[in-house]
Amino acid sequence: MYSSISRFYDELTMDIDYEKYAIYLDKIIKRYHKNASMLLDVGCGTGNLTLQMKQLGYDVTGLDISSDMLERCYKKSSDVLWLHQDVVELELYGTYDVFISFLDTINHITDKRQLKKTFQLIFQYLNPGGMFIFDINTPYKFEHLYKDNIFYMIDEHLTYIWENSYHRKNKICDMDITFFEKNGKSYKRYDDYHCERMYEFDELRKLVETIGFKIEGIYKDKTFKPVSEYDLRAFFVLTKEK
Repeated sequence: MYSSISRFYDELTMDIDYEKYAIYLDKIIKRYHKNASMLLDVGCGTGNLTLQMKQLGYDVTGLDISSDMLERCYKKSSDVLWLHQDVVELELYGTYDVFISFLDTINHITDKRQLKKTFQLIFQYLNPGGMFIFDINTPYKFEHLYKDNIFYMIDEHLTYIWENSYHRKNKICDMDITFFEKNGKSYKRYDDYHCERMYEFDELRKLVETIGFKIEGIYKDKTFKPVSEYDLRAFFVLTKEK
């Protein structure tokens, strides 16, 4: 899973300022849980945000479903615990103060029953007073940016074409991505497929509150301002009562 895209992931996310996001998450954590230390990054990808949180002093663990992504994590740091697991089947040997999930990992869980199970497992492995912070691609982004759109990049050694097909009835966006990597005088082709589900804010509110989380805020990207209907990314900040 994610075998092709993992090869190019860091290049594709060069526009993401992981340091700024780590500082933002640190501010959220310090606002609601000043003594937090143990942190697990769900859907850590190639470990960029995980390692930024480590630099801020957290005792970090990274978890991802993709062994290819985790291979790149190991190359970046061998002194972090990297776990090869599907968060829907989460099985840990201890509890954590904070769970984070970045870059729309939650949207990739397209079955609502599995999403509920994921939230239940995270709640189970959170220490009392612990936090879960995750972001989502907003309904506005699905309807106005992702919907039936084509993205592309042409570079000296890498070209990709990313084609989306959004199905409003089931809220699923199919994403077909084709990469062409320069290989001498020719190009090697890689194909990858992903899908994401659009979740309404109220839908997620009801789900997390049913499990027992308290919603501290749903924030606009990198701020403490309430998210608006026109924002592209929203951060949910949840806590587990002591």
